[in-house]
Amino acid sequence: MNQYEGTLFILRRSLLFAGPNIYFRQVSLLHRELSTPASSKKFTDEHRRIFKTRRCPIYSAALLRRLEVHPDGAAYKLKGMSFQAAPSAFRPVPALYPILDASFLPAAVAERHARLRGLVSELADAGVRILQYRNKQGSEADILADALVMRDAAGSRLKLILNDWPAIAVQAGFDGVHVGQTDMGPALAREIVGSERIVGVSTHNEAQLRDADLEPVDYIAVGPVFATQSKANPDPAIGLEGVRLARSLTHKPLIAIGGITLETAAQVRDAGADSIALISAIFSPRGNPAKLAKDFLHILL
Repeated sequence: MNQYEGTLFILRRSLLFAGPNIYFRQVSLLHRELSTPASSKKFTDEHRRIFKTRRCPIYSAALLRRLEVHPDGAAYKLKGMSFQAAPSAFRPVPALYPILDASFLPAAVAERHARLRGLVSELADAGVRILQYRNKQGSEADILADALVMRDAAGSRLKLILNDWPAIAVQAGFDGVHVGQTDMGPALAREIVGSERIVGVSTHNEAQLRDADLEPVDYIAVGPVFATQSKANPDPAIGLEGVRLARSLTHKPLIAIGGITLETAAQVRDAGADSIALISAIFSPRGNPAKLAKDFLHILL
């Protein structure tokens, strides 16, 4: 980890005291403004600017006096507190991001839960490391029941993300939540799930992506890349050029979604996507989800 990343890590830890919304927003701004390593003076000036906007000049001055970034990159510390080499500003995402929609599951509760257990276990065995569950029609009680079944089946083998329901994600012990443009805002979702869980957001155009880059999210989904049948009223396809544009606009992990197949997955990855999200390409009733996941992983890894 370089000096820039170490200083950014200390800033993140410090801004925890300022609240999650401001903390992630300011980190995102700093990450964009200082996308290459800068001098210690520039970092100091940036610290002063940020903490001045937070109206806590006494605290910020004390923090700046205690700031020590070790040039060897082995550790970063504030006097009185030390940290080992820390993660970069944003959590990485696995190369494959399957999204299981409830429409692919049996309606009967017992059958649905049995299918959920089987799918989660099979996907984990296939090498999948993250799975989102999307249920737009079920009641809160039904979604929670499904989520608890999935959590039990997954154990610690893969991370589970719940679409649209941050409070249920917390109740079920999921690892995070994903929100869309018509769902709860990312900042409120972050306040509900806390700083340790993952928050992701969907975007469909440049304006939405620029807004999302300033939100307290761990990753940004962009799409549809190609025409898709997974949504009743899909947004216009952005194509590979849209993925390249998205990559140029954010340093956050980028997940591409929409109409991606085994034939196009590598092109989407090469256009700048950190991860490929798949719905029907994995969970089609005629397919074998575990085998298809392995096929995609073979291409992406």
